[in-house]
Amino acid sequence: MTETTCHVIVTSLTELCWGHFVEYENLRDAARKLPGLTGGTYIRWSRTTCPKSSSLIYRGKAGGSWYTSGWGSNLLCLPDDPAYLNTTSRALFSKIRGVEFEDSGGRYFDGVLRMRERNLPCVVCKADYRATVLMTPASTECHDDSWTLEYQGYLMAGGPAHQQASFVCVDKDPEATDGQDTNRNGELLHHTGIDCYTFGSSPSYKSGAELACIVCRK
Repeated sequence: MTETTCHVIVTSLTELCWGHFVEYENLRDAARKLPGLTGGTYIRWSRTTCPKSSSLIYRGKAGGSWYTSGWGSNLLCLPDDPAYLNTTSRALFSKIRGVEFEDSGGRYFDGVLRMRERNLPCVVCKADYRATVLMTPASTECHDDSWTLEYQGYLMAGGPAHQQASFVCVDKDPEATDGQDTNRNGELLHHTGIDCYTFGSSPSYKSGAELACIVCRK
């Protein structure tokens, strides 16, 4: 077989594969638009894009209460383009603050990625063709082959002297909100670990080790 013949065969196979890939992408995009397809939703914390297996619903910024006192106890993903009904500028007693990373030296987000004091973005995603979405703490892989991994992360929540806040799965490769990298407090997030004294004896858990987490769909 000559070099020219080999080149022709490789070129033909490449074009064939590319054609099938384009056809697949077109079919997938068309299927996403069909009515009646189910899909679970979830928040991807500290990222601005959804995984390729999911569709973007909206982008936003993480919001919560003041870290030492508060109003709501959960974290919210507030859209970048808010809309209002009638306003009187009197919403002065229940306020939503930005959410910052607050871990100190040596921890992964601070020591490696320098995320301390930086605010979290977020995105709300729809898992295409899958109705069930599950966040599992202390895990790095989905339960079995019937589940598909959306992302891995670290479990985070407020500190010991702080107002209670949700445990959330923050992406292991976090991004930050542009222009929000100074210490303004608001809601503060720390890595979460197990207190083995109160949790009970379990050789699989390590006291103080940063817990991982995953979001999977099925």
